[in-house]
Amino acid sequence: MLRLLLFLLLPFGLQCVEFSHLRQTLDTVQFPYDLKVKLLKGKSEEQNVLLLLHGMGSDNRLGEILQSYGDIPDHLVSFNFPHAGLQAVYDPTRSSFGTIQEILPVLYLLKKLVVEGGLPSSSLYGFSAGGGALINTISVLNMNRYDQNLQDMGISRNDKQTILKALQQGTLLLDAPLKSMREILQTRGHSPWLDRVGSRYNQNGFEPIDALQNWSGLSFHVLVYFEVPDEVLSNRDDALFIDRLKRYNAGKVQALSGRNGGHATYHKELWKAYLLR
Repeated sequence: MLRLLLFLLLPFGLQCVEFSHLRQTLDTVQFPYDLKVKLLKGKSEEQNVLLLLHGMGSDNRLGEILQSYGDIPDHLVSFNFPHAGLQAVYDPTRSSFGTIQEILPVLYLLKKLVVEGGLPSSSLYGFSAGGGALINTISVLNMNRYDQNLQDMGISRNDKQTILKALQQGTLLLDAPLKSMREILQTRGHSPWLDRVGSRYNQNGFEPIDALQNWSGLSFHVLVYFEVPDEVLSNRDDALFIDRLKRYNAGKVQALSGRNGGHATYHKELWKAYLLR
């Protein structure tokens, strides 16, 4: 396939892509449900690409929120998870948390960007539950358990390696990420909804703090930020999470923390580190 993207090597080793061709690539998105993909132009025609994974209660407007702070130069790609906007309706059947269905739209968009669009590098940002999904996306790409699900979507084993190579050329941003349902249950207490969702994460191998072991053999530049205190997820396992991230990821890990007013606020330390990477 002829790759029409024009690339420009950035000082910090990443590669830019022209916004016009990125838009053309994403114009052909076809998924079992409407992903409502939003593409926001960066500060110039040629920029790095950052795919955004929103948290619970959020949706594809995450890109517009982040861009409004004025710090991020990248082209931003946002979309809706199956559970987009889910907040107070605690019905596990209405969410995809802890299942391969949560991860498939991320993998589909990565295939569009990297395999079909030809991006040699891409970065990923995951906030809260989206951070957990980011970890599990890498895990699924680096193991065989869900290969049939990926093949049903047209993602081959070669495609998996191509995507992993591109992500290792970019940066992974974990913004106050979900570490485990165990931590949440210990902090908030048990409920039928949390117990059932926690069981799904565990049974499917998607507890993020445990899934990090599936990153073995890979080398990513990872920025991980923890809000202190985190009133939503707590900070019980922050140190353990960092330890495992450094153990299983062969690349650079920058662990950051700050006090910016809460879990869902703008965490300036993370973006400062991203700009200086």
